[in-house]
Amino acid sequence: MASALLKPLEQALNFALKQDPETIEKLQAFDQRTIVVNITDLHQYVHIHFQQQRLELSHNDDEGADLLIAGSGFSLLKLGEHPDNLFSSEIRIHGDVQFAKQLQDVLDGFDFDWEQQLARVTGDVIAQ
Repeated sequence: MASALLKPLEQALNFALKQDPETIEKLQAFDQRTIVVNITDLHQYVHIHFQQQRLELSHNDDEGADLLIAGSGFSLLKLGEHPDNLFSSEIRIHGDVQFAKQLQDVLDGFDFDWEQQLARVTGDVIAQ
């Protein structure tokens, strides 16, 4: 994933979160925590840092992460629609499993049209 895509993705995610005050409130428990997502088939790491009810995305490895989530790009994308897949055989989790369960609960309660929001930033072809 090119670094140039992370900033628009970060903006789209934070915009989406602002539309759901309930989820924003739940994110308070994640303040100063870090998740690293390893997109195994692309050999990429995305560092997600929770800062004052916002997400900050960067490229990084798993150093200092509270939680490492690894899987193929397709498996990771499916988490948006099916958060219960977080604990499936397609996804590997290392680190704070309780944090992973909290993340799953937040994702499960978050109902947002990701494709529409990403399309506003990246265009329809990339979003789909």
